[in-house]
Amino acid sequence: MCEELRAIYSDETRDRVRQCLPAGTLSFCHNDTYHGNIMKLDDGRIKLVDFEFSCLNHKAYDFASLFAETVMRHGLSDYPYFEIAEPEFGDHELGMLIDYYLDNTEFDNAEQRTAEFEKLLADSRQMLIMSDYKYAMAALPLALNPIQKIRFIPYAYQRFHKFLRASDRLLQIT
Repeated sequence: MCEELRAIYSDETRDRVRQCLPAGTLSFCHNDTYHGNIMKLDDGRIKLVDFEFSCLNHKAYDFASLFAETVMRHGLSDYPYFEIAEPEFGDHELGMLIDYYLDNTEFDNAEQRTAEFEKLLADSRQMLIMSDYKYAMAALPLALNPIQKIRFIPYAYQRFHKFLRASDRLLQIT
């Protein structure tokens, strides 16, 4: 596994990553949206916490990142006792999140909102691929100094291969 993971840092992989990024303007993003960093206040408003990874990124990454962690299946009987599965969500669930975001954004007309929805949905699908790449890269240093009881090399391996499969499909389409 370790030998195959060297490809994460290859020029070929960096080129693949660039090809998978959606076009568009970068904006300030949280970059670590998952259930532990989202709070719902008593009045119904949603707040994000823990901004240590915030920087410029494609805003669709924050939508994709929220769903990217839902693919891990724990408690399997065979080593490494987990797997990175295919998502159990689709455009409907991503669309609900994007709709909530757009409900709090002003548009001149309904056509603008529809166009922004379609772009964010397509971009979020692409950024799900990038989430797997990010998690694979982040897991490698954690293999040396684990912060959780997880086997980080198999985790990185599974995430990286999921990225490779998904990017193959994307790049054949475009």
